[in-house]
Amino acid sequence: ADGAAFQVARPIGFTPRPFEASPSFVDGALVFAGADDLESPPTLYLGRVGAPEALPPVSGLASLLSWPRLQATPGGVALVFRDGGGAARLATGADVRSLGAPRAIAAEAAAMVTLGVFGDGSLAASYQRPVGAEPMVSFVVRSSDGEAWTEPARVTDASPDVHDTTLVGRSDGGLDLYYAYPPSAAGFALFRRRLEMDGALGPEERVTADEVGEATKPEGLRLASGDVLVATAVIARAHARAPARARAENQPPPPCSR
Repeated sequence: ADGAAFQVARPIGFTPRPFEASPSFVDGALVFAGADDLESPPTLYLGRVGAPEALPPVSGLASLLSWPRLQATPGGVALVFRDGGGAARLATGADVRSLGAPRAIAAEAAAMVTLGVFGDGSLAASYQRPVGAEPMVSFVVRSSDGEAWTEPARVTDASPDVHDTTLVGRSDGGLDLYYAYPPSAAGFALFRRRLEMDGALGPEERVTADEVGEATKPEGLRLASGDVLVATAVIARAHARAPARARAENQPPPPCSR
């Protein structure tokens, strides 16, 4: 109710398929991808417990490793994913049942595609890929209409191993980029920086300390209070990943630097 206390997690089982992934909350409901295995083309389901609704197929949605994610937009909803050829794609529609033909976001290979919506309704998308000897580089692109996109810009130059960028709306209409990289031998930590509508990037801020553990896979949500709730996965040394939370107070936007 307040972003501070959570119920104990329990399995839900929204779809009749043995593999479920990529939950998105849009149009007041959860949408999941379900498949028979990791390699088969998934079906998107509108998540109603006990009676999931299978949504129309999306061209190019090749497997659960397409990482489909839905995002509410001023005109309806948008779906981003990686297609079977490794390209970042965007499909938009009035609702989750009427998504149009996917369009290219970038010409280069991409993984972990995410989307953000600026206050004026324009879009920003992020994706990651290896570049030369750099293990993983995260990029961000912008578009006013979902058709034409800017040239990709690096999310940060602070590390050659940047992962899992997600975009969270700011109360002033901008976006915050949350992402992870290893700043030291202690492993991954979470960082953020502001993205202006003109592409200007603000100063980088560290979000998690070493004591939290290796934070990855951030998911952000701005609460009605103005606070930002950030959920992460924490890489555990001796066992499987465990969940963690970080809650950052709403602060005035830092000055932009190009």
